[in-house]
Amino acid sequence: MLKIYSKQRVTETVSSMIRTGRMAHSFLLTGESGTGRMFCAKYIAMSLLCEDVREGVPCGECRQCRRVLKNIHPDVIIPEGTGKTGIYNVETVRERIVADSSVAPNDCTSKVYVIRDCEKLPPASQNILLKAVEEPLPYVYYIFTAHSRSVFLPTLLSRVVTLPVGRCTPEESAEALKEMGSYSDKSIADAVDAFGGNIGSCMDFLEKGKKYSLCAAVRSITDAMLRGDGYTVLRVFSGASEETSGMTRDDLKTLADLTDKVIRDALVLRICGSDAGTEGCYRDGSERLSHTLSVKSAGRMHKALLEAEDMCMGSANINVNAIACLLTAELRTG
Repeated sequence: MLKIYSKQRVTETVSSMIRTGRMAHSFLLTGESGTGRMFCAKYIAMSLLCEDVREGVPCGECRQCRRVLKNIHPDVIIPEGTGKTGIYNVETVRERIVADSSVAPNDCTSKVYVIRDCEKLPPASQNILLKAVEEPLPYVYYIFTAHSRSVFLPTLLSRVVTLPVGRCTPEESAEALKEMGSYSDKSIADAVDAFGGNIGSCMDFLEKGKKYSLCAAVRSITDAMLRGDGYTVLRVFSGASEETSGMTRDDLKTLADLTDKVIRDALVLRICGSDAGTEGCYRDGSERLSHTLSVKSAGRMHKALLEAEDMCMGSANINVNAIACLLTAELRTG
């Protein structure tokens, strides 16, 4: 039996559709990276292809479900974008999705297309998809993933079922990581302190991937703030430092969120004392920051970091350097 954490909105909606025989043909799964958008896409695919669906719930154990989970099912197509940026250009969408959808399924009665990270699906490509989504073949289903609904054209958005994919609780995140059996309790606690209920980000941190580097970047930013070193803050946020080289806008959003937690912790420690609990990934930095950070300064920084996160979630044409300059100007302890 599949164990799923805090995804009831998705599982209950899909199960109800399966039970009543009113399955939608197009879904949009929204949420930050690492929260399980792709797992939810696989759950929907399994619901359609499972050999032993009970009460609208896939078994997770039959041949079809196992192949979906392993990314080897011939009837679950996950198209790749083109070039270094992975953009889904018009030619890619027309040939790999629209034209291919006319070919009957290989092994099952349904065929599922999972189009990931639709920030890379420009309007021209969305228009190519519009007719296919509006009038799908009986056996074809489309699942899109994106940070938010805002990346979609209104015409396409009106033809999909949008399901938000949120974080699980920190306790559930720790439980899931323990079940993997590969990490120490101390490492899991450090990961959950930094990324809470985002299991994907916790795993990346534990494997010393990009999220691990972002935590190091937060430490650099905090130490630079304490020194009054705006140049280092600018370099880190603009992607010019070792820790943030090759930073994506999703990374920038995560970096802003992690920095905000450190500032929140500093304010809590200032007001409640050194015994107060913290949420961020750099308690030592928060303790030192608490001695110089005023409530007014913390509020100004929090507002700027939230604005940066909103900008990262919005238009694909964000200017990272502009965001870096905004944050450098506002992240001053004075």
